[in-house]
Amino acid sequence: MNCRVLFFIMIFCFLNLKAYALSPLNEKEMKKHTGQSGISIAIENAVFYYEDSFIKFIDGDASDPGFISLSNTKSLHILDTGYNDLDSDGTADHLTIDIINPQQSNLEYDKPYLAMECNDWSGTSYFQAEEIIFSDHTLGSLQIDEAAFPKWHLYTGGHSSGIDLEAGFQMDIKSFSYNYGPSENDLSLKFEGIHFTQQFNLNTNDDPSNPETWQSSGKFKIGDFSTDTPVTIDVGTRENDNSPVLFISAPIKGAIRIENIHMGNTDFGPAAIDGINVHRMKIEIPGRGLGKS
Repeated sequence: MNCRVLFFIMIFCFLNLKAYALSPLNEKEMKKHTGQSGISIAIENAVFYYEDSFIKFIDGDASDPGFISLSNTKSLHILDTGYNDLDSDGTADHLTIDIINPQQSNLEYDKPYLAMECNDWSGTSYFQAEEIIFSDHTLGSLQIDEAAFPKWHLYTGGHSSGIDLEAGFQMDIKSFSYNYGPSENDLSLKFEGIHFTQQFNLNTNDDPSNPETWQSSGKFKIGDFSTDTPVTIDVGTRENDNSPVLFISAPIKGAIRIENIHMGNTDFGPAAIDGINVHRMKIEIPGRGLGKS
C-alpha cells in the first residue's frame, strides 16, 4: 500500500476517535435514554470460597487506637440462577441489569437509575469467624449457615449530593449462631429459621407461634422508589464545627419471623415482628456524642 494513502487513513481514524469516546450526560440527557431490554445473566453452580487467618480493622485517628479483629474466617458462596423456577411462576428468571427511565415507569422517583433484579436466585452462603476481638476483649465466635436470597433487587440512583438506594429481598437463614464465651461453657445465642419478607398473610390460618403455618409473600424493603422515599447516603460537614459526617436516611417496610430462639440450654420458641413500617430513620456517622457528660 502506498505510504501516502496509509498516512491519510491513519489521520482519518485518529480524527474520528472523538466520535466514539464516552462523554458525560446531564440529568436531562439521561432521561432521554433507556437500557431497552438490558442485560440478562445466567449463573450455573458457581462456587466461591474465601479463607483468611486474620483480619483487623484499626481506628488510626484515635489517640488510643481501637480495633476489631476476626480470626480464622471462612466463607462459601454457591450461586445459581436462570435454571430453577423457585417461585413456580413458569419461568426460571435470570439476573437482569437495566437502566430505568423514570418517564416510562410508574414510580414517583423521577431520576434515571440502575436496576439489578432476580426473582429466582438459588444461591446459598455460609460464613464463620472462630474468634472476634474488640480492643483486646474477646467477644466470641460467629457462624451463619445456609443464607439464601430467593428474590432480591437493588436500585441505585443519585441526587445532587449523594446516593439513592432501594433494596428489596426475601431472605431465609437456616441458623445464626453467636457464642459469647469460652468453648468449655455453653454461652451461646442461636436463631434458627430466620425469614425476612414483606408479609406473612398467604395462609388464612396463619399463627405466628406455629412456624408450620407460615407462608410469606413479597420482599422486605429498605427504601422505596415507588413513593420517592429511597435510602439516601450523603457526605457533608456539620454546621457547628465543620467536622466531616456521613448522613444515612433509611425507611424500612416488611416482616421478620424466627422459628426458634435458643440461648444457652433454653429454647424460647418462635418470634414474629409483623407490619414493620419505619417512615424515618436517620443515622449520623460519627455520632454527635449524645448522652455523654
